[in-house]
Amino acid sequence: LKTRQLDEARRKLDGIDGLTQLSPGRRAELRAQGLQLLDDRMAAQAQYVEALKLEPANAEFHLRYAALMQSANAEFAASHLRAALRINPKLDAARRVLAIDPIEATTGGGGR
Repeated sequence: LKTRQLDEARRKLDGIDGLTQLSPGRRAELRAQGLQLLDDRMAAQAQYVEALKLEPANAEFHLRYAALMQSANAEFAASHLRAALRINPKLDAARRVLAIDPIEATTGGGGR
């Protein structure tokens, strides 16, 4: 993307705070997704941490944070996938990544 497009994209991300119909955690998670698309991994990571601080029981936030962190720290990512499954044992996306059986997922078992 050109510099002007990046600046515009960042301004739009800043505008997420005005979406007051969304929870603060969801706004942080949306910023994280946008920053991830802009390839700003550090800022995206900080926003996922904020989203999870605000909504620690949100399985989707754990899942998306794990996807961001998978290449940097697979075990850390796996811990968030297991957290997502503890919250929502039917979360197929997390189950596929961990490749664990349903009993292990509901008990918070070892993973890989």
